[in-house]
Amino acid sequence: KMGYELNHEHNKISIRKPPYKRYTRVERTFGEEYSRESILFRIKHTPSFKVPFPEFHTLTGRYTRKNKTINKIVELKGKRESLWRKHTRVKTDKEKQFICSEIGNLAKQIDELKKDITICENIQNRALKMREDIKENDKKEIIKTKNKYLDSR
Repeated sequence: KMGYELNHEHNKISIRKPPYKRYTRVERTFGEEYSRESILFRIKHTPSFKVPFPEFHTLTGRYTRKNKTINKIVELKGKRESLWRKHTRVKTDKEKQFICSEIGNLAKQIDELKKDITICENIQNRALKMREDIKENDKKEIIKTKNKYLDSR
């Protein structure tokens, strides 16, 4: 993709960029991290995908995200309240319009954060429901296993 030519002879990786004639050994130039073995190890031991929103994969992570969002909403509501107070003291229409637009922007941000909280709560509820379902299924499996064992006697 970047126009380099790759060559690997004698278990060493070399690269060159045309119009240069000589290859450069990657390991010698960049260190042991770029040896053939190190590169293969990183490829094999690096997950092929990244987990989206890793903070949602733990219960404490979900609570932390929700609490941060709530704190941000409280902060924005405080700013909005102070802008309303300032709006009542301002005398020119131009300043009042500017303050109203700022209040509108804050309201949009607050609405987005409220949606985020709703999503967090839905995820929490579904996670708890799934845990309960798993426990119930485990109990059913234990009962089935016991019944099979008793029937086989």
